[in-house]
Amino acid sequence: MSNKQTKKTSILAVLSFIFAFLYIPFFFLSGNALGNSVLFLFPILPLILGITALFQIKRNSSLKGMGWAIAGIITIVILFSLICYFAILFFPC
Repeated sequence: MSNKQTKKTSILAVLSFIFAFLYIPFFFLSGNALGNSVLFLFPILPLILGITALFQIKRNSSLKGMGWAIAGIITIVILFSLICYFAILFFPC
């Protein structure tokens, strides 16, 4: 028998990654009031989930999924940056 401990993947890390990719369709909703508010408020959720997952994984040695959390954070930062770039490019003040 093996004395290995099985590690569980952090659900927060996976949710961070999933919600980061769910942000892509909201770009196409930006034509109405709901889309504009979602476009700028939704990125907070995967960012908070990813950062919380990183802290939990670091604190609890029985959790894994640091790659999922980092991928979710990086994805949402890149997508949000692109959205802001295109908003400035196509809708100057």
